[in-house]
Amino acid sequence: MLTIATCFPPVDESSAFVVKTEFLKNTVDILDLVGLHFVITRICGKTDLKYLVTALGWASAELVVTKFLPLWVGARGIEFDWKYIQMSLDSNVA
Repeated sequence: MLTIATCFPPVDESSAFVVKTEFLKNTVDILDLVGLHFVITRICGKTDLKYLVTALGWASAELVVTKFLPLWVGARGIEFDWKYIQMSLDSNVA
């Protein structure tokens, strides 16, 4: 996911469908899934615990990137905006 966000530009709805770019994006997604499968199969332990740890790590990373990081970066600026407080309250309610 980080590779897709870093290496591939965002696509506008008005732009044309480019097969090469979409193929490369899908290749990165497949490599991400293969890497996740490789990590899960190589770790010793119970299968249920592996999936639980993977889900917890995924949810924690999503929380940090979508809720904590924008609040930390936005609320520390000189121009404070209440949308960051609203975002933090939304993360606690949702």
